[in-house]
Amino acid sequence: SRHVARAREDLVDAWRDAPTDVVAVSNEVGLGLVPPTASGRLFGDELGRVNAALSAVSDRVVLVVAGRVLDLSRAPVVGP
Repeated sequence: SRHVARAREDLVDAWRDAPTDVVAVSNEVGLGLVPPTASGRLFGDELGRVNAALSAVSDRVVLVVAGRVLDLSRAPVVGP
């Protein structure tokens, strides 16, 4: 919805303009189960969009799996 898209844009603006370093911890929606409900799928889709939008304006992006840190900061970005 337009309301959700606007909230995401506001978050990205605040993230980019923050006067100090900011850290976020989020689930990677592509590595889990697909929820069986429409609302669950919508949540997963929106979380994926937020993760992608924030990573696009971040200086550093890492993925932590099994206690290992993978720096994704220079990895290619998939288009919208």
